[in-house]
Amino acid sequence: MHTFSEFSGFIENIYYQIANLLHNYSYLLLTYAFDGAIICIVMNKHFGQKGINTMFKKLLASVLSVAMISALLVSNAFACTMVYVGSDLTDDGSTYLARSEDYSNSYNKIAYVNAHGKYAAGSVYEGCSFTWTFTHDSYSYTATADDFLSGKCPDCGKTHAHTPMEENGTNEKGVSVSSMVTLSWNGKYSSVDPMVKNGMCESDMTTVLLSEAATAKEGVDLLLKIYDETGAKERSGVLIADQNEAWYIENYTGHQYIAVKLSSSMIAISPNMGAIGLVDLDDTENVIASKDVIAVAKQADSFVGDEDANTIDFRASYSRLSVNSRMVNGLNYFAGEDKFTSDNTTSDDFTISNVKDGKIVTMYTPIEASAPVTEKTMVDFYKVDGIGNTGNLEWHIFQIDADGEKMESSTIQWLAMENGQFTVAIPYLPMYTTDMYEGYKVGGLGAAKFVTELPEDATAFYPATQRDGTKGYKVLPKGWEKGYYWSVDALSNYALNYCTADELEMIHSAIAVMQQKCYDKAAEMQKAVASMSDEQAKAYCTAESAALAKEAHELTLALYNEVSMPFSDIAGSGYKTAITVAAEKGIVNGYSDGSFKPNSNVTRAQFITMLYRAAGSPEVADTELDFIDAADIADAYKAAVVWGTENGMIFGYEDGSFKPNQEISRAQMATFADRYLTSLGYEFDGSDLSFTDADQINANYIDSVKAMASIDIIKGFGDGHFGPSETAVRGQAAAILLRVANYVVDNPVTTPAPVE
Repeated sequence: MHTFSEFSGFIENIYYQIANLLHNYSYLLLTYAFDGAIICIVMNKHFGQKGINTMFKKLLASVLSVAMISALLVSNAFACTMVYVGSDLTDDGSTYLARSEDYSNSYNKIAYVNAHGKYAAGSVYEGCSFTWTFTHDSYSYTATADDFLSGKCPDCGKTHAHTPMEENGTNEKGVSVSSMVTLSWNGKYSSVDPMVKNGMCESDMTTVLLSEAATAKEGVDLLLKIYDETGAKERSGVLIADQNEAWYIENYTGHQYIAVKLSSSMIAISPNMGAIGLVDLDDTENVIASKDVIAVAKQADSFVGDEDANTIDFRASYSRLSVNSRMVNGLNYFAGEDKFTSDNTTSDDFTISNVKDGKIVTMYTPIEASAPVTEKTMVDFYKVDGIGNTGNLEWHIFQIDADGEKMESSTIQWLAMENGQFTVAIPYLPMYTTDMYEGYKVGGLGAAKFVTELPEDATAFYPATQRDGTKGYKVLPKGWEKGYYWSVDALSNYALNYCTADELEMIHSAIAVMQQKCYDKAAEMQKAVASMSDEQAKAYCTAESAALAKEAHELTLALYNEVSMPFSDIAGSGYKTAITVAAEKGIVNGYSDGSFKPNSNVTRAQFITMLYRAAGSPEVADTELDFIDAADIADAYKAAVVWGTENGMIFGYEDGSFKPNQEISRAQMATFADRYLTSLGYEFDGSDLSFTDADQINANYIDSVKAMASIDIIKGFGDGHFGPSETAVRGQAAAILLRVANYVVDNPVTTPAPVE
């Protein structure tokens, strides 16, 4: 599915590199040393539209040619971080369950509501590999999924009607599921109890459980029955809860699992590491385990526990025991101080157990919070370094009130897209939500693409570097601004790469204000529905949450525009990207009022000055000029005019004037650009022009227009005309000069070797 597991912690460190490589390379050979073996991986990008997920799957299916390698994991979530907080530790008695989905930067997510009966009783659901026959008409439920709106599943490339990677949601019965915390395992189990090819996938878990289960316990029993009878394809941790109870289930192999009922007095964190530690299996009210969980561990020679006492340390027996940075940062966040480090943190600091001094006790962990946990505490958890990052696709929090009088309003689902540091968590009452904000349902736009030169129609981008050191940009797909995920993706990536500390503070402050509005609205919604009929509540809650999401989406776009555009008036310009990059390179400047005036005409002095800056503003000997109107040339332009005159770009008019304030035509712009490139040693064989008005180009300019058109420095308009006599505007000048600067960089002039 999405990725493969952490090889004793090293995968997490190369995760983003590999995700980017798979986007950017057609073929790639990677060689890694692991546990004494050499892993050689050949990555082939050309899998049609199946997406990076399928590449990982196919990669892992073929890579195991060395017997010494312990197993690789086909899994979904790379850096997902799960959190549970019991009601005794919160300020209002709510229970919190949460999880982030981490995979890759710029990978769209969508969210929606599945209607009751989407899957009819007896119908067969075909996932990427797992199939299920529904026992009754499916319940309605909220869902967040990979973007399958292009018509193909991004995870397996199939076109059948399944919904890939439905990771979380709440159904009409009040059952909430947060799945896909991928777990690493002890490689010995690859031969003892391997994963099952057509077993339960993480990607199908939410779909099946929320469609079928009327209570949390029903969901637990159903999942464990599938593990027993069919098996699991992937190693996973999943939270299942309702108003009465919350369960956490982990499986590390095809058939071995443990489910624990979480207590109201504990906090649990699982960042792909496994959280279930020493448990007494005789506690049948709070623990459900596969019947061979101890026997299989013994067979693998990895059992830790006391078989006679019927106890097993599940993580120590089945998982790798490394501790990643997200666990350390999460522990420190709740503790309110930096007392945990990668060196001093062990399983004893966080694992779930029901054993103390050899006796069964209430389920607990050693994790403590420095203050009562609030909804803000939970939201801010996903801003913690490492936990909140540009690899976040979405994250969600279920806030469940066990004492709520109406089951339908007892659960709030907080939904957020992308990097927790740059997004807003929107509250939904899922059982009263019949539809989600339209911005969550924008998909099928394609992937972000790596380019070395920005296309002029790019409207959102951020710097990126390929593994071979090639520097360029990731460009978001056209229409990105319509999608909520893509908008946060644009803001977070731009902000982290370009923004000053003051700009970052401005962004975070604006997001905090919007988030507080969401906290206030969530409380207002729960109070308001108490006196409403179900139909009234559905209409009200659906509209209120959508309005919040729309406002947060618009805020995100406004923040992006404010920090990404150097000038106040270029948002609607077709030359926005060219102006932005040209300003970044120092080719163009704006006015003192913060504007650029992209549609204002360009004078001859202004254009030669822009060209001078594109050339790097070389020093000139003096600023004396012989033109009869030299006094009319502003001081800001004199050095550029001198440079242009000395290098054969400016000749002036027959009367000895330069006419610095005369507006320049498009044909004259092409001529200045041609003369500049010629002065550097470039030669061009201008071909015939295809412009519909080519016959209107002045003979003095025709050769230059041909030369510049041949290398795409100048281009025509949509209707095919060039407009040689039309006055150039500042946006056009920025675009042409940016092309000139890029041409020089991409086509260095070669000097012939001296003849000996």
